[in-house]
Amino acid sequence: MLDQHAPPKTRCRIIRPVVLWYNEIIDNAKRQRKKAEHKWRKTKAADDLLDFKSEKNHVTFLMNKARWDFYSEFMAENGADQRKFFNAAKKLLGIKNEPLFAEHLDKTIIANDIGRYFVRKVENIRNEIDATPISQSDRDLVHPDKPVVDSNVILRSFQNLSEQDIYDLIQKSAKKSCVLDPLPTTLVCDSLDVLLPVITKLVHTSLATSYFPTEWKQAIVFPTEWKQAIVS
Repeated sequence: MLDQHAPPKTRCRIIRPVVLWYNEIIDNAKRQRKKAEHKWRKTKAADDLLDFKSEKNHVTFLMNKARWDFYSEFMAENGADQRKFFNAAKKLLGIKNEPLFAEHLDKTIIANDIGRYFVRKVENIRNEIDATPISQSDRDLVHPDKPVVDSNVILRSFQNLSEQDIYDLIQKSAKKSCVLDPLPTTLVCDSLDVLLPVITKLVHTSLATSYFPTEWKQAIVFPTEWKQAIVS
């Protein structure tokens, strides 16, 4: 009886993407534009058409301004984070995050293909540079290389940085991290109000004592099983 008097019906629901810069002011302006459009379509009067065009232009102005303000603020706040920066640029340009590589059953094969591609690219660039004829007059324009470090100059002391200087350097640096880091870089940045005095003290102590931990000077070497896990 329930299926006879109240049969199930299918409804199509449109799921629209969330627009972060959309606000209530734009929503109200769009309602006013809709009212002006209904009035003009009903009366066909010239004055109503002008009102509708005015409301339409006002909505366009509000949307462009909100979009501009949002992304300008976003770029200013996340300029140091390249991942967020380029993701925002992709959204602005309408670039979809789709894989550009062909599908491979064995991911090791595609990793090796990428490695060989860049090796060939470097070799081709070097061969093109070596094959480019350079006249003696052009060679004379290039100054001879100078030593990077003057052996007669000795650094005996360093000027300490303020906490604000350390803060600015951390904010401008890349926010990259990996699972081997004791703390994720984003967590360190979010906790700078507590960690900043400690980090500043570490920097000053390292410069004053001429000591830099040996562990920080060495690159991390992954075991073979880790490399296989990363590739797979």
